[in-house]
Amino acid sequence: MVEVVYDRMTGRSRGFGFVTMGSAEEVAAAVEQFNGYVRRLHLF
Repeated sequence: MVEVVYDRMTGRSRGFGFVTMGSAEEVAAAVEQFNGYVRRLHLF
């Protein structure tokens, strides 16, 4: 699931969002695919 954060006044993207994944393995595969481009990673 992906949630893009939008500015309430302009409706434009604020440049960040949230991604929900089903497992730690999916997270590891995504981080590897993005070649370390992930800036912050929070696991809940």
